[in-house]
Amino acid sequence: EDRNIDSWKKFFVWEAGKTNGAHFPVVQMLKSIGQTDVTSATECDYLLVFCPVVSRVGTDIVNRKATFNVQAKSPNSLILVVMHHTFDPHHVVAESRRQVNNPNVHLTVDCLFFEGHLLSCNLNDTMSGDIKKIFGSEFPVPVLIHNLISLWQHIPSFSFLCCLNQLC
Repeated sequence: EDRNIDSWKKFFVWEAGKTNGAHFPVVQMLKSIGQTDVTSATECDYLLVFCPVVSRVGTDIVNRKATFNVQAKSPNSLILVVMHHTFDPHHVVAESRRQVNNPNVHLTVDCLFFEGHLLSCNLNDTMSGDIKKIFGSEFPVPVLIHNLISLWQHIPSFSFLCCLNQLC
């Protein structure tokens, strides 16, 4: 199995607990940077595991990963999203990555959610940034292209000078 993240293109979503759909924005973000959501764990390059915290972070992570390994024959490489249920966007959580020492977990991130929605907060911004960074994409590709086109259109003198340079 190739564990090189550069070769990762297809992911399988596994909900290791009830997210009430709060995981969908993360899935959409991955799709926006060129990753593909597949319907079977056997087709994927890596697992995208959403682990809502029910009791204790360490216990929940270990129990849920063990359950998945028994239920499915799949690649062991994964990104782990630990979901903390709270209504408070300023809620402070201990970094779950400190609880994870499995080399197959290439990235562990924390997020805050409430009633089926990710909260608008710094922790979730950090989560998105960390996931994009692992794939070498700070911005979703469509947003980046849109920003470049807008920039180009707002610099008419620059594009005119480039055209003149081509003619000379």
